[in-house]
Amino acid sequence: MKILNFFKKSNNEKVSFEVDEKAYHHNLLAVYLSYEVAKADGEIDEDELKILKQSIEIAVVGINNIDQILNQIDSYSKNTVSLHDLIT
Repeated sequence: MKILNFFKKSNNEKVSFEVDEKAYHHNLLAVYLSYEVAKADGEIDEDELKILKQSIEIAVVGINNIDQILNQIDSYSKNTVSLHDLIT
């Protein structure tokens, strides 16, 4: 499963995914779940934020605006109570 490969790779190694909508969605879902785990203690520190940004860069190869995606993830997290829409 490709999503498992994402977590098995080192931070310095790029993961090559097929460029399709399903893979893109799975990659962003993995980053979103990582975000939720990072904020489980009520805050995200600088080290966690750095790792999240690296995860976005790895998960979405060729992305130009990592902060925009992170802001969208944060906004979604603050405004929803369920992951159902993301995983269906």
